[in-house]
Amino acid sequence: WMGEYETAQKHALIVKEKSGVADHIRKQNEENLKFINQKLEGKITGRNDIVYVSMFTADTPYEEEVKVLKASLDKFGLPYEIVGLRHQGSWEKNTQMKPQVLKSVMDKYKKDVIWIDADAEILAMPEFFYTVDCDISFHYLKQWNEKMTGTMFFKNNTVSREVINRWTVLNSENNNPDAINFQAVMEGLQGVKIVDLPKEYIHIADNKYLQCDKPVIIHNQASRRFKDKMNIISKPLEYDRIIRREVQKIISGKTSCSVIGNGPFKTDLSKEIDDSFVMRCNNFKLGFPEIGSRIDLNISSLYHEIIPDHKVDYPILGILPISETMYQKYTDAKKMHEFWLDNGEKLIKMGNVVWMYGDNEEFSEVFRYVSEEIKAFPTVGIMAIALARWMGFKEIIISGFTFFQSEQSHYFQKKNVRPSSHHNPIAERDLLIRWITEDIDIKYILDKLVEDNLLINASIQSNTIK
Repeated sequence: WMGEYETAQKHALIVKEKSGVADHIRKQNEENLKFINQKLEGKITGRNDIVYVSMFTADTPYEEEVKVLKASLDKFGLPYEIVGLRHQGSWEKNTQMKPQVLKSVMDKYKKDVIWIDADAEILAMPEFFYTVDCDISFHYLKQWNEKMTGTMFFKNNTVSREVINRWTVLNSENNNPDAINFQAVMEGLQGVKIVDLPKEYIHIADNKYLQCDKPVIIHNQASRRFKDKMNIISKPLEYDRIIRREVQKIISGKTSCSVIGNGPFKTDLSKEIDDSFVMRCNNFKLGFPEIGSRIDLNISSLYHEIIPDHKVDYPILGILPISETMYQKYTDAKKMHEFWLDNGEKLIKMGNVVWMYGDNEEFSEVFRYVSEEIKAFPTVGIMAIALARWMGFKEIIISGFTFFQSEQSHYFQKKNVRPSSHHNPIAERDLLIRWITEDIDIKYILDKLVEDNLLINASIQSNTIK
């Protein structure tokens, strides 16, 4: 209907300015414009069931930032409630006031609510909110497995109120920013009707996944500019913690982790493996009794030749970064990270659970650490072992790693595959030796072929090895 209005307005203007137009045509165009205008008023100013909501922390730069949002709401005649709050003691706790403000406005007006962060600006009439049929709407950024909370729609009903209540409770239990807790709440709920919010409603200029030709609502990411200036945060949140949180959910309390590479093996570790949290690398194969029968997590490069071609019943973690700044620093191979991203998106479209990460993910520090230690681009295998250490497992079982020093590269085929030139398997072997030697709180259980390759260096001898 907005498109109809703009078309009618344009035609009326042409008719008005053009000489020699018959009176009945001129009159008809004016009637068309009047009709569409009435229709428009019925959709927006005539609707009394939506309120736009935002908040800001008083006596901070956000107090100026929110004036832009207010002006844009006024421009389009949109009803709103903008709440100024006192400082809650930290930037995180300030953000956690969001669900309480939402509940307050729902109670006050008995209407559906649209949340918009204080750093936003409305550039066009937000038509989507007046036709959407759902309990909650937000944009899901699949590349980061992130539920974006800068712009959200909440139906004023028992379902969305339950979400808001749980969100409030979880906020009271930790010091995470509201967005992390919202993600956790939504992943634990059933029976919520969700419609994906178009990216035009949460446009962020420097996020390549949120680019669009005609943004409706833009976000200026004031938190990046202001939170360190507010002198209220003892340690600014620098990274998202999606990978840690998602993997922690499926660990189910296990303290032992098996990392099964695709190299040959010798020791029967089936009992130890099947009693642990099991991570298998790349295009693994089951059906080999000595290396167990279970999988909890597939650690993958997302290279097109080794990813599944169908939906699988286990999550897939792209262990290598979807980031040009990290990827190109350690290799001359061009743009492979973009192909990994494309492959990850294909897997998601098949219905798979896929986690990938970029510069802003906490796990990126693990990649940087390993890369600097080996002075090369890490293999999937060494990153899988690094993940097990990072997740805090007390016992790590390793099988299928010969660092490309054996005649056979894979336990499931005779073909000998050599590592790419940007890898350094010997440096990775030496790094693992150091981990085993220095990790006094971790028990390492090694397959005999892994141990034989590590014992090339006598310093590896340790009572932590079975």
